[in-house]
Amino acid sequence: MGFIQAVIGFVEMIVPYWSYDAWKNWVKNKFFPIHGILLIAAGLPLTIYKGYMSGVLFFIGLFIVFTGPLVLIYPDKIRNAFLTAESEISREGLKRMIYFDSAMRLVFCAILLLSYYRTWGSS
Repeated sequence: MGFIQAVIGFVEMIVPYWSYDAWKNWVKNKFFPIHGILLIAAGLPLTIYKGYMSGVLFFIGLFIVFTGPLVLIYPDKIRNAFLTAESEISREGLKRMIYFDSAMRLVFCAILLLSYYRTWGSS
């Protein structure tokens, strides 16, 4: 999971407008609610992880798990939020929003890597 987040984070840093358009197209897709199921499936293991930084990973996992049902229940509201953001936020503002998302992904990746190496690297 950390590797995927790192790749997405770096791509978002390099091409933020393309990344925003990719997310916008994914949100418009009829299969977007599946994203909620994937969020739940990805976050659940973090809530039961036992190792270095398990407390931090528990809260990150909880946030991810609770985001999943929102995507499942309210996909149209999320679509509308993208349309509203695009009409009300400047291109530079969208770029900063994508940079923030990218930074959060990279921090999450760093936490996962640190936890992995502190838990399993010393064995």
